[in-house]
Amino acid sequence: MQTAPPKGRGDNNTEIETNNLQFGSRVCASSPQQIRDVWPGHILIDAYGRVDLAPPGCGVPAMLVAARDHGAPIDVIAVASSSPELSYSLRGAAEILGYEDLDRAYATGEVLTLHSTVRRWLDGGRRGCVIVHWACAISLLSRLKAIVCDTPALAETLSEQLERRGGRMPDITVRRRR
Repeated sequence: MQTAPPKGRGDNNTEIETNNLQFGSRVCASSPQQIRDVWPGHILIDAYGRVDLAPPGCGVPAMLVAARDHGAPIDVIAVASSSPELSYSLRGAAEILGYEDLDRAYATGEVLTLHSTVRRWLDGGRRGCVIVHWACAISLLSRLKAIVCDTPALAETLSEQLERRGGRMPDITVRRRR
């Protein structure tokens, strides 16, 4: 379910009509319920890959997804319509989406499902995780017993990243298509 995007401009110098739910100086949603949803927006991506919210009609169309850690909003993840395989953290606070499932896998030894894109994670009912920032997330994933990836390419990339880092390797498999 999508909700209306935040009103006003998304840059750091402009107020947006809200109930003060903010990420730094940017306001991203007008109510706690809206922050749980996915909403359309626009982003600006600079030459260094840094991302910020853009005023309506400017920038690149994107899907904005709330990143939460045990229910608390910590970041907003942007997925540009032109590159749905890439995701960007607006604050840099979220390494992954799906912290609760990651914690459960640590605590119980369950297999963690790892999705290749934010869209696949959403389509999967927000179960499992999706990596937003590889350099930070790889240390989180290396402590798991087993990970099942949704594509062979993701399993290969994950294995390469974990091998490069050294240390313990979880069991990595690929989910079979139904």
